[in-house]
Amino acid sequence: MSIEDRLYPFLNFYKRTPTWIKRILVFPFSIFPREKYLEKNYKIFMKEALSYEFLTEEQIKEFQFLKLNQVIKYAYRTVPFYRNKWNEHGINLNSIQSFDDFSKTIPFTTRADVQKDAKQFIPEIYSVNDYMKMNTGGSTGIPLEIYFLKGYTRIAYNVYTHLIWQRFGYEMGDCYARLRGDVIGKNRLYTYDPYRKSLMLSSFGLNEKNANYYLELIRKYKVKYIAAYPASLYTLMQLSTKKSFHVPSLKAIMLGSENVLDF
Repeated sequence: MSIEDRLYPFLNFYKRTPTWIKRILVFPFSIFPREKYLEKNYKIFMKEALSYEFLTEEQIKEFQFLKLNQVIKYAYRTVPFYRNKWNEHGINLNSIQSFDDFSKTIPFTTRADVQKDAKQFIPEIYSVNDYMKMNTGGSTGIPLEIYFLKGYTRIAYNVYTHLIWQRFGYEMGDCYARLRGDVIGKNRLYTYDPYRKSLMLSSFGLNEKNANYYLELIRKYKVKYIAAYPASLYTLMQLSTKKSFHVPSLKAIMLGSENVLDF
């Protein structure tokens, strides 16, 4: 398990502390690059991801189908929810020979299914202690409880994120702003994380009175990249009264987790 995973239970406390205390707390971790604290799986996953990056379209489809088959068979063997539901529907996984077969054969798993009993989605080869309980941002009004496998899920997510961001020039240690539903404490509009060099802006505190203040913070911290929910960033720009706004350090805006609509 990575050091970041070991310290994860203290994350909410860390977010609420003043920036000067954060700087003291993270100083020992500034001696080496952040990759050192993500442990060996980060390098393993990054090497694997890079090896797939330039496959042909045909190779990608073949790889996706192979992995998809592995996942559903693993889910049937080890995950109570899927095994029970698929047995109930009389599903024969060996009959799946194409992507069309998959969509026709496997019933949808809904958000409500997970909310009913999230622990039913934990593979039986692991215990609850092997996982960290997480919650989604709750943009639909009800946060979704999910579980991340320690030493694996968050590292894989970091690799995926960093690989995408690197296409825009991001290097680990570059300052970026987050407008992605982070809960950073009651009556707080933002917090700064000197470890990740991230300015976390509260989506929940955003309104007409402080929209311009958010933009000033982005300029003050010399943000190079903005990672945001499309709806949150769109709301910020709609609420701002500034006719134009220039951030000399800004290189790219990276949107995720929601559909990007034409407007």
